[in-house]
Amino acid sequence: MSQGVGAELQRRARRDGLELDFFGRVASLKEAALAQFLATEESRKATQISLVAAVASGWLTVLADEELLDITRRLWPRARPRCA
Repeated sequence: MSQGVGAELQRRARRDGLELDFFGRVASLKEAALAQFLATEESRKATQISLVAAVASGWLTVLADEELLDITRRLWPRARPRCA
């Protein structure tokens, strides 16, 4: 196939919305798009894990504070006369 015929085929292919992928450019673009999607998905998972960890940490803090409040309420009547 002469260069003129190859160039003509490429022009027709582009005109018709097709592209000859001699060097794997389309495959590379597909791989890049997949990699970007997977990175986005991993980012979503990391954000979700971070949110769950923050909620769990907050919940444990509330439980610890309630326990300390309960201990303080039980001990306050005994310590009160000494504080006066």
